[in-house]
Amino acid sequence: MYVQIPYENTLRSSQEVRGLQAEPSPVHDEYEALTSLSKSKSTAVPELLGYGQGKQGPEGYVPNGYITYIAWARVPGAPVDYQVFWKEGNRQYRDEVRAAFAVAYNQTIHFAGFRPAFKKTDNPMSVPTYALWGLLKFAVTRDGRVDRTAWAW
Repeated sequence: MYVQIPYENTLRSSQEVRGLQAEPSPVHDEYEALTSLSKSKSTAVPELLGYGQGKQGPEGYVPNGYITYIAWARVPGAPVDYQVFWKEGNRQYRDEVRAAFAVAYNQTIHFAGFRPAFKKTDNPMSVPTYALWGLLKFAVTRDGRVDRTAWAW
């Protein structure tokens, strides 16, 4: 749910003052992505259950300001906890998470229409991709170079 909030330092202003700040609802990336990927029958994203737009009432944070609802289905599994993911001795768990991530990532990229700019290989997941998504810790030397011997998988 997205609700327009008042400008800084105007929360306690009158309804009339806050109402002057009302704007139309912006386009939300989640809705656009879920709509597009749902049309492509992607199994890598949750099903979009509903979407709605409205205006706040006179008692709202910003009277006549936007309020947007986006609902999607619960997906199986549990969120990945950063501390648990990087806990010493959890290498097998990290490998399982990376494998599941690779499947979902490749499905999503395929449906979104992206193609790698490099030669296709048997393993499309790259070290930089894992690092970008926080699934690999890399070390940097004092002079700013990446130290490949100190990566944490």
